[in-house]
Amino acid sequence: MDGRDLRRTLDIHAVLARAYADPRFPAPSATGDVRMFIVNAIWVAGIERVPDGGWYTRMCELLPRGSDGFWRAVAEDAPRFEPDDVKRTWGGPCPAPMVRRAACGKPGKIRVRVADPADGTWHYDWYCRKHEEAATAEMTRQQTLRATGVIPEPMPNRGGVGPSYLSWSWPEQYVRARPGWEPPSVGICADDWPVMERVTPAPRKPSLVALPGEGQPGDGYSGESPSLRLIIGDV
Repeated sequence: MDGRDLRRTLDIHAVLARAYADPRFPAPSATGDVRMFIVNAIWVAGIERVPDGGWYTRMCELLPRGSDGFWRAVAEDAPRFEPDDVKRTWGGPCPAPMVRRAACGKPGKIRVRVADPADGTWHYDWYCRKHEEAATAEMTRQQTLRATGVIPEPMPNRGGVGPSYLSWSWPEQYVRARPGWEPPSVGICADDWPVMERVTPAPRKPSLVALPGEGQPGDGYSGESPSLRLIIGDV
């Protein structure tokens, strides 16, 4: 190994260390492991130097659940706003106002998405069957607010970590992994979001760019996955 190769290897290991320490990555879950995806992508392209067109297959070999794990990780990194309890599928105290107390409080059965007109952030309220009319009225009010543009776009609080490390056709791949996704106005990279906690910037010498590939997304996904190639440039 000559000096140039040694420096290149050290640069890549520095980026890997940064990824391992980055607190913005979500904890691994059934919906994907974004940190493992990024770490493997850097390793496959930078250390193993898998030939063009072969990185997708190699990535699926390394990731748990193969191609499904690959695309779940991409979907999990799609920039978006989500409340902390968005994955809660059922329940919550009914917020319908009462005469003798502030709210009903009974277990809710009807889910209503409620946005804050100040910043666009949203949460779910759950109404009980007794207050179905109140739930319908709130749904109608929320639809009207969205239709008239009163509710602003919320700042993303999920995803966007991948573009901090890899140059790839992220918007295209986010849509493939999460149909209906749209990019936020603040951009897709978490480094550019003012509300995100930032880590100490590190030299971003390693960069991955999209090339034509032969990887076939599986488990409901279709189309070719672009290949990635490592490029070393100046800081």
